[in-house]
This record gives sequence, C-alpha cells and structure tokens, in this order.
Amino acid sequence: MAVKSEKKKGSKKQNQSQRDKIREKNRKKENKKRNKQIKEKYLSMVKRREFQIWAVTLILCFFGAIMIYSASSTTCANSEKYNYDSFYYFKRQMVFILLGLVCMVILPKLNYTGFWHFTTVGYLVGIGLILWVFAKGEEINGAKRWFQLGPISFQVAEPVKVFVILALACLIQRRYVYMKPRHKIFEKRSAKVIQAADWIRPIIIKNNSYFVVLLWGVGAVPAVMLWQLSRDLSSAIVVLGITYLITVVCIKSPKLKIVALVCVIAVSLAMVLSIYFNLPSETLINADTYSFRKARIAAWLAPQKYASTKSYQTLQSLYAIGSGGIFGKGFGNSVQKKPGFIPEAHTDMIFSIICEELGLVGALVIIGLLIYLLYLIYQVAKNSENVYGSVLAMGVFFHIGVQSIINIAVNINLFPNTGIPLPFFSYGGTSIVIIMAEMGLVISIDRYHCLKRAKRLYGEEKEAEK
Repeated sequence: MAVKSEKKKGSKKQNQSQRDKIREKNRKKENKKRNKQIKEKYLSMVKRREFQIWAVTLILCFFGAIMIYSASSTTCANSEKYNYDSFYYFKRQMVFILLGLVCMVILPKLNYTGFWHFTTVGYLVGIGLILWVFAKGEEINGAKRWFQLGPISFQVAEPVKVFVILALACLIQRRYVYMKPRHKIFEKRSAKVIQAADWIRPIIIKNNSYFVVLLWGVGAVPAVMLWQLSRDLSSAIVVLGITYLITVVCIKSPKLKIVALVCVIAVSLAMVLSIYFNLPSETLINADTYSFRKARIAAWLAPQKYASTKSYQTLQSLYAIGSGGIFGKGFGNSVQKKPGFIPEAHTDMIFSIICEELGLVGALVIIGLLIYLLYLIYQVAKNSENVYGSVLAMGVFFHIGVQSIINIAVNINLFPNTGIPLPFFSYGGTSIVIIMAEMGLVISIDRYHCLKRAKRLYGEEKEAEK
C-alpha cells in the first residue's frame, strides 16, 4: 500500500510539473505574440508618420514652386535681365528643392544624437558667418545678408537659426534633471511597461533664473549681431522668438519670463505710440536720414498716408487679397503680380498672390497644410524619449510656425513689413534647403526613437523564448 501511495504522489507531481511547463510555454507564446504586435505597431507608426511628413513637405515644396512660377512669370518673360525666360525663378527653385531632397534623404539615415558633439563648433561657425558677411558680404537694399558662393547667393541667417536651436537643445539636455513621462503609446503592454514622454512638460532645472538668462543670451548674441551687423531685423526677431518660446515650454521660471515679455511689449508699444503721435511727413519719411525701421512702422500705422511710397507694397498686397474673393481669379490670372504693382511678388508677398489667384479657399488649404505639418512635428517632439530630441523638434516647430505667422500677418497688414519669407513658398534657395534639412532632422528623431523601442521589444521577445 505504501508503494502504491508513493507512486500516486509521484505521478501527481509529474502531472503538475507537466502542467506548469505547458502553462509556462503558453505564457511565453502569449508574451512573444504580444511583443511582436507592439513591435509591429511601433514600426508601422514610424513608417506612417514618416510617409506623412514626406508627403506634406513635398506637396508644400512643389506647390510653392508652382506659385513662384505664377508670381514671377510675367516679370521674367518681359525682362532682358532674366533672358525673357518665364521659368527663370521656377527652375532655380527646383534646383534648391532637389538639394533639400538630398538633405532629407541623408539626415534620417544618421543618428541625430551625433550633432551633440558639433554644437559648440556649429554655434561659433554661425557667429563667424555673420562677421564674414559684415566684412565681405554682398550689400542688397542697404543690408548685408548674403555672400556669394560662385553663382549662388547664400543667406547666413538661415543656418544661424539651426545652430541656435542645436545650442539650446544641448544646454537644456545638460541641465535636465527629470521629466515625468505620462503619455502611454499603446493600451496593450508587454511585461515591461514602456512609456514615452508626453509633449515636453516644464522641466525642473536648478538655478532657473540664471539658466534662463543663459539660454536667452545664447539666442540674443547672434540675434543682435544679425540686427546690427547684417541689418537683418526680421531674422533677429525669428531667432529671439524661437529662443523665448523654447524657454517658455521647457523651463520653470514663470516670473522671469513674464517680466521679460512685459518689458519687450512695453518697449515696443512705447516706440509704436511715439511714432503714431509724431507721424513724419511724406518728404521726411523718404529722406535718407530718417530711420528705415521707423519708416516701416509709420507705414504700417498709416498706410494710406504713404500710399505712393513706403506703404505701396502693403497696399498692393491688400488689393490682391481683397480682389481674390472666395475662389480667386484662377491660376496665372493675377493682376497685382504684373510689373508696377507688388514689387518682388515671388518672395515675401507671395501669400497675397496665392489669395488673389486661388482665393480664400486656396489660402485656407495652404494654412491647413502648414498646420498639419506642425502637428506632425509636435507628435515627434511628444514621442521623443529624451529631452535633446524633444527640444530639437520643438525648435523646428517654432521656426516654421513663427515665420509663417509673421509672414501672413505682414501680408494682411497686421504686422510691419519685415521681409520674413513664407516657409516652402517664398523664393529663396537657402531658406528652402535649410527647412527641408530640418524636416530630415525631424524624421531622424522620430525614426531613432521608434526603432529604439522596437529593438527593446525585440530583446524582450528573445528573452521570452528562452
């Protein structure tokens, strides 16, 4: 009897161990299946968002090139300067777009974290470029913003914006203490919970006030140099805007930031009011001794008073926008683009030509595409697993956003004429190449972090198989 009971106990233990093995095997299979599903979701997510970024960027680029052709064709076809070639600016813009495409293809293949090591060098190169332009740059319309590279004029302010974004991202990453992730990518989870940083929350930084001033200094130095040496106030405004907005989002120092913003608004308002109550005569505003920037503010405040001089471009822009109506006059049928109306219609004032030819509907489509592109960049910044990637993506977000808002505001006379181009649409080789390179950087950030999560899950999958 004792032998039989021992045999029964042994068989029960054997059956129990077999059942445990089966359960363990099933558990590993379930984990493997779950990890595989999550990995496939990450890979499909990066491919889908990367495709969307590529699609929207290319649509904006080629749409912009077509509108540049429409805005400049009449002038070029009737000028010996352009060899009577109506496609003159279109062909040049297409060459720059192809250069930008090369950047968009190459940058996603690189590990963006490698730019960390070249931040200081890049920042100093940007400062050096400004000094070089001041010394030997080409002066156009009283400003030294370009230097000649063979047949191409290169505008230094565009790469300087990128160098400032890289420097700010590097500094914030160095001083970063912690960031609480709270956004869950997927409902289904592997055994190890994986989280991604939500849209960058205020970061806890030691010595906030001193650090904020340091960040502002990093942006202010090239901005002041662009303003004073290159006479490029518009680019200086963009650089300061990017710097301020990044610090607003990233750093906890509300009192200092509010005080700084109030001071800037107060100084600007005081200058505007002083000009408004002492508007110069039409003879004085055209004199060489009168400040060029004060003249632009006066023209913005009283456009009808200087309709034939300083406000001429703005008023022609408003006429173009108003005459376009809801559906526009049709592609190529703009009147204001003809010689004698909007000067240089294919550059800063191209939005008014778009409104005239495509109407309110066309303008809303373009604004919608820009907003959707900014949303995609926002998603990349939100899903980045480190501060460096988030701040870089935010810098691109603010660069495109600030320039778009100011350019459209200038075209409808909500802001003084500053000469800021509309991203993807205004003619300019340096601008389009730099912006497309920034989009390549955004794709690199997104691809790096999504693939990193996928590899981590793949490692868990291998562990589950053991």
